[in-house]
Amino acid sequence: MSTRSCPEKLSFADIIGLWPSRATFAADLNVKVSRVHKWAGNAGIPARFYLAILKAAATRKIALSADQLCRAAAMPVEDLAPDADEGASESTEEIGCTADLRWSA
Repeated sequence: MSTRSCPEKLSFADIIGLWPSRATFAADLNVKVSRVHKWAGNAGIPARFYLAILKAAATRKIALSADQLCRAAAMPVEDLAPDADEGASESTEEIGCTADLRWSA
């Protein structure tokens, strides 16, 4: 199985979409699928699940970093809206995470 890579800037819905299905993502985190639907629907993923997500991604050979999770959490609301105004100024600073966490499956 090859490693699947993903772009630098992802929303939580994009991150969930890296899994084969929302049901698979839910099973990997031991949560109900209804919770994953809420997370993907702009509720966001609580930070307490980040470690489990990173471990599950490593197990599934999905190239997802702690930095990408942090960036998704720090993404301005304007970036999440499909009809966002192209010329809108960002109201938050870009926040980067420097942790490089890797696990072997």
